[in-house]
Amino acid sequence: MFKKVGGAAVRLLLFPGIVEALVSGAVGIAVFKMPALLAFAMGFILKVCLLVWAISMLNAEVLLPEDSAAYQMAQALLAPAGGGRYKY
Repeated sequence: MFKKVGGAAVRLLLFPGIVEALVSGAVGIAVFKMPALLAFAMGFILKVCLLVWAISMLNAEVLLPEDSAAYQMAQALLAPAGGGRYKY
């Protein structure tokens, strides 16, 4: 799979995620005085959870029917950020 998308795409996918997880771990150590292993585990878990949340919100924006409760919840979460379906 990685040969198809190229090295640049892999770097754009991996490096920001790793840096975000490491920074979250460092903040866990500095602010919350967590042990290093626990703090960096928290950073990587947080990175995965945020990625899953973002993808699910994008899918909710595209795939859900407008009259469903899940669509209404996604609209309520996205509205403060300026998201939502465009009305033409």
